[in-house]
Amino acid sequence: MKWELLKGIWEAGMIRLGDFTLSSGKKSPYYIDLRALPSHVRLFAMAVEEIELMVRENETERIGVSSVELSGIPLGSTLAFKMGKPFVYVRKEVKTHGTRGLVEGDTSGADHFVVVDDVLTTGGSILHVATALREEGVEVRSAYVLMDRLQGGADLLGRSGIAVRTTSDVRAAMDELKNRGLMPAEQHAIVIDYLRSESASV
Repeated sequence: MKWELLKGIWEAGMIRLGDFTLSSGKKSPYYIDLRALPSHVRLFAMAVEEIELMVRENETERIGVSSVELSGIPLGSTLAFKMGKPFVYVRKEVKTHGTRGLVEGDTSGADHFVVVDDVLTTGGSILHVATALREEGVEVRSAYVLMDRLQGGADLLGRSGIAVRTTSDVRAAMDELKNRGLMPAEQHAIVIDYLRSESASV
């Protein structure tokens, strides 16, 4: 991740230090919430550009872009529009009306779909998207993410045949923030100890 983007994310309070409970129920000394990125137009444009560069470097076939409801939709839909690719998203749960489906959108305009999301934790959300698409006969082989929390998500997705590419991971981001004087050394040490313990438990 480019320093300008990481610095902007930090200064906008989208990386916070403290005592947080994750959606998994686990405790964490930091929290990454990139849902506010679209509110910061310059930062959001940089984030979309970084994902686009990775996609262009790695995808040669006629692709479509998919995202998980809700956090991945702004990033995925903007990327798809910019690249001129079809976009679909996958609901977290089957809706109770209409077609009662999970996949929203037309998947017929691409040979396969990539999954785009902002933060990778356990990989469950991206796997949910890939599974729903695969059940409709759509091929999914890769995912593109802004930040990897290094909590086993890439390994889980790899075992399901999905290659994960990220602009950064939390260890590299925290190291850079500390080295450039934005994160106190004692807080950095707490985060790194936590990451070590999480890595050992994965």
